[in-house]
Amino acid sequence: MAQHNRIEVTIQGRTYQLSGDNLEHTRKVAKLVDETMSQLSAGMKVVDNFQLVILTSLHLADQLLITQQEFSNFSKDVDDSAQVILMQLENTLEQS
Repeated sequence: MAQHNRIEVTIQGRTYQLSGDNLEHTRKVAKLVDETMSQLSAGMKVVDNFQLVILTSLHLADQLLITQQEFSNFSKDVDDSAQVILMQLENTLEQS
């Protein structure tokens, strides 16, 4: 069984004990959540922590979906470009 390292992170002033294989990644994730919660709570009236958690989750999910779509578009563009290059290479080889 893999050994998981433990890390202590602080989100919105509360300390959490987390575990994982990549502590630096876990630290960055916790920092992103904390920063996003701080930004959202500063920009609007949040009734309670649960509402802030939901808004943060929606914001981060939105960012994830946008990034996934951008990656998909980029991947398609790369595939299309590779096909054009391959066709040009094949034409060049046929003419030789």
